Amino acid sequence: MTPDMQAEIHVRYTRSKLPQWREIQHNLRNLILSFNADESALQFNADAPFVDQP
Repeated sequence: MTPDMQAEIHVRYTRSKLPQWREIQHNLRNLILSFNADESALQFNADAPFVDQP
């Protein structure tokens, strides 16, 4: 990801994993920051449909 990109992530922890939430969050953050963007996919298309998935 580049510094100007934004992402919103929602994570649910099972009760048994709650003690490890900091480690899980740290690993998830590192994973997301490791994503590479395809420059051709960064073009904004105002006519494209928006899909909001829970």
